Amino acid sequence: MYFERVVLGNDWLPLQPTSGEVSSNTVTVHFHVPVPPLVLEDGPAPHGAQIPQWALGRGFEVSVAGNRQMINMVEIVGGDSVRITCANDLTTGEVVVGYAATAEGGTPPAAQCARWGHLRDSDPFVGAKTGSAQPNYCVAFQRVVP
Repeated sequence: MYFERVVLGNDWLPLQPTSGEVSSNTVTVHFHVPVPPLVLEDGPAPHGAQIPQWALGRGFEVSVAGNRQMINMVEIVGGDSVRITCANDLTTGEVVVGYAATAEGGTPPAAQCARWGHLRDSDPFVGAKTGSAQPNYCVAFQRVVP
């Protein structure tokens, strides 16, 4: 982000949701992706055993009318969207989808905060000091999905 904005002078937006829709037991979230395609990294479950409904959510959270919904699967579709499949029909009330918004449960990887997820872009930028890739990770969010 700093390199793109300050050094190169480019307009830059973070990896963030732009829209979404609900159909039966799925929520599809569309993203602004700085460097496509989206990637779901492997790693420890962000919500762990403390929030079993979201243990397979890869950092995503779904609730209907304030009730946590069991997430069965999260997958990337089309390179810029994520489909979240839940156990139950989601069309029965207001659907709220979140990402890295709840700090309960799990043990974050070293040097990370208590809220995290597995979604990132494919930015090939390598840090000069670390020699490691520096992809753009998704911002934490919660939003109502129509």
